[in-house]
Amino acid sequence: MKKFASILLAGLMALSLFAGCSSEVTSTDDGSSAAQASSNGTESQAESNGSSEDAYAGLSGTLTLNGSTSMTAVCNALGEAFMAKYDGVTVEKANTGSGSAVTAVNDGTALIGDLSRKVKDDEDPDGKFTKVTIALDGIAIAVNPENPVDALTSEQIEKIFAGEITNWSEVGGSDAAITVIGRYVSLASVSDEIKAVSVDGVEATEENVSNGTYVVQRPFVQIYTKGTDSELVKAWFDFLKSDEGQQIIADQKLVTVDIDENTENQ
Repeated sequence: MKKFASILLAGLMALSLFAGCSSEVTSTDDGSSAAQASSNGTESQAESNGSSEDAYAGLSGTLTLNGSTSMTAVCNALGEAFMAKYDGVTVEKANTGSGSAVTAVNDGTALIGDLSRKVKDDEDPDGKFTKVTIALDGIAIAVNPENPVDALTSEQIEKIFAGEITNWSEVGGSDAAITVIGRYVSLASVSDEIKAVSVDGVEATEENVSNGTYVVQRPFVQIYTKGTDSELVKAWFDFLKSDEGQQIIADQKLVTVDIDENTENQ
């Protein structure tokens, strides 16, 4: 029997991703959120001063971000636009992993921490951080385009990663060994070179990530010290809520969310 390269691409944490985060993250029906002035810890000065440009006129300093490598592209894109808007500001993004985000904010080496997951309870036992979900990232369970398998169930995927299913014939495919590559593949990375399979009968699309029916997803979270008086932090989150900020996030093939409704511990 002719065999072909059968490669399954997914996250190292794929098993935990099936818990989903849609029940705790609010997005608009079309995957984009309205830019609204916040009434939380990063309360928009634009609301009281007419516009964010007026509120933050003369803004200067260095805005430091540290954490998730997966958030590098969107943070860099947002940072470039933020610096273009405020000439006196420099945005620096360090990529030491989600696990370092909390430490960086705690020790003052970063004003904002980036996590491509939820903050764990033991990382913020005292409620020190305000946690803001800025976007959702759909994770593709991807295979070689020549692979006849187009769909998998959550149970099958869990068994594949647990080593309980090792041959494609066990999930309706050809008699070929399954080679698991442990890495994340965002929907933005899906191309003609790989094929995203449906999960539990739901296709991997931005719309389905937004409405929560596609459960293999993760939040992109930014944290900062609750009650901060940093104008840089306040301006940053106001920018993310703006039409320009939301468009930049969408351009990165991420699912936009209502940031105000997805801000915890304000």
